[in-house]
Amino acid sequence: MWVKKGSQHYIGTKAHCPKVHVWGAIGKDGVVGIHVFQGNLSAPKFIGILKECLIPQANDRYGQGNWSLAQDNDPKHRAHKTQDFLKSEKATSNQLF
Repeated sequence: MWVKKGSQHYIGTKAHCPKVHVWGAIGKDGVVGIHVFQGNLSAPKFIGILKECLIPQANDRYGQGNWSLAQDNDPKHRAHKTQDFLKSEKATSNQLF
Protein backbone atom coordinates (compact mmCIF):
# COMPACT_ATOMS: atom_id res chain seq x y z
CA MET A 1 0.00 0.00 0.00
CA TRP A 2 1.22 3.49 -0.78
CA VAL A 3 0.73 6.27 1.76
CA LYS A 4 1.59 9.89 1.13
CA LYS A 5 4.44 11.09 3.34
CA GLY A 6 3.14 12.93 6.39
CA SER A 7 -0.40 11.61 6.09
CA GLN A 8 -1.96 9.56 8.84
CA HIS A 9 -2.91 6.02 8.03
CA TYR A 10 -4.81 3.55 10.16
CA ILE A 11 -5.03 -0.19 9.59
CA GLY A 12 -7.94 -1.72 11.48
CA THR A 13 -7.72 -5.16 13.01
CA LYS A 14 -10.32 -7.44 14.54
CA ALA A 15 -10.06 -8.09 18.25
CA HIS A 16 -10.69 -11.80 17.84
CA CYS A 17 -10.15 -13.52 14.53
CA PRO A 18 -12.17 -16.64 13.73
CA LYS A 19 -10.59 -19.78 15.14
CA VAL A 20 -10.14 -22.95 13.19
CA HIS A 21 -8.88 -25.99 15.08
CA VAL A 22 -7.68 -29.35 13.91
CA TRP A 23 -8.03 -32.34 16.20
CA GLY A 24 -6.23 -35.51 15.21
CA ALA A 25 -5.21 -38.91 16.41
CA ILE A 26 -2.05 -40.78 15.52
CA GLY A 27 -1.77 -44.53 15.47
CA LYS A 28 1.12 -46.94 15.04
CA ASP A 29 0.79 -46.72 11.27
CA GLY A 30 -0.11 -43.06 10.80
CA VAL A 31 -3.03 -40.68 11.18
CA VAL A 32 -6.22 -42.29 12.42
CA GLY A 33 -8.62 -39.36 12.38
CA ILE A 34 -8.68 -35.67 11.60
CA HIS A 35 -11.51 -33.38 12.63
CA VAL A 36 -11.64 -29.65 11.82
CA PHE A 37 -13.90 -27.35 13.82
CA GLN A 38 -14.40 -23.69 14.67
CA GLY A 39 -14.72 -22.13 18.09
CA ASN A 40 -13.42 -23.47 21.36
CA LEU A 41 -13.19 -27.11 22.28
CA SER A 42 -15.50 -28.06 25.14
CA ALA A 43 -16.17 -31.40 26.78
CA PRO A 44 -19.40 -31.96 24.77
CA LYS A 45 -17.61 -31.07 21.52
CA PHE A 46 -14.74 -33.42 22.44
CA ILE A 47 -17.23 -36.22 23.11
CA GLY A 48 -18.79 -35.56 19.69
CA ILE A 49 -15.36 -35.85 18.05
CA LEU A 50 -14.77 -39.16 19.83
CA LYS A 51 -18.19 -40.48 18.75
CA GLU A 52 -18.14 -39.24 15.16
CA CYS A 53 -14.45 -39.36 14.28
CA LEU A 54 -12.05 -41.27 16.50
CA ILE A 55 -14.00 -44.33 17.63
CA PRO A 56 -15.42 -45.28 14.20
CA GLN A 57 -12.11 -44.70 12.39
CA ALA A 58 -10.01 -46.51 15.00
CA ASN A 59 -12.44 -49.45 15.00
CA ASP A 60 -12.30 -49.62 11.21
CA ARG A 61 -8.50 -49.51 11.15
CA TYR A 62 -7.59 -51.69 14.16
CA GLY A 63 -10.78 -53.55 15.01
CA GLN A 64 -13.06 -52.96 17.97
CA GLY A 65 -11.25 -53.53 21.25
CA ASN A 66 -7.78 -53.63 19.64
CA TRP A 67 -6.76 -50.06 20.46
CA SER A 68 -6.68 -47.71 23.43
CA LEU A 69 -6.93 -43.97 23.91
CA ALA A 70 -4.10 -42.08 25.61
CA GLN A 71 -4.66 -38.43 26.47
CA ASP A 72 -3.25 -35.68 28.66
CA ASN A 73 -4.80 -33.95 31.66
CA ASP A 74 -6.54 -31.22 29.67
CA PRO A 75 -9.68 -30.09 31.56
CA LYS A 76 -11.89 -31.22 28.66
CA HIS A 77 -10.38 -34.71 28.82
CA ARG A 78 -10.82 -34.92 32.60
CA ALA A 79 -14.35 -33.42 32.67
CA HIS A 80 -17.01 -35.57 34.34
CA LYS A 81 -19.05 -35.70 31.11
CA THR A 82 -16.03 -36.94 29.17
CA GLN A 83 -15.07 -39.49 31.81
CA ASP A 84 -18.65 -40.77 32.02
CA PHE A 85 -18.72 -41.15 28.24
CA LEU A 86 -15.38 -43.00 28.20
CA LYS A 87 -16.56 -45.32 31.00
CA SER A 88 -19.77 -46.12 29.12
CA GLU A 89 -17.78 -46.88 25.97
CA LYS A 90 -15.36 -49.07 27.90
CA ALA A 91 -18.25 -51.05 29.32
CA THR A 92 -19.47 -51.90 25.82
CA SER A 93 -16.29 -52.00 23.75
CA ASN A 94 -13.43 -52.39 26.24
CA GLN A 95 -11.22 -50.13 24.15
CA LEU A 96 -10.95 -46.77 25.91
CA PHE A 97 -9.34 -45.87 29.19
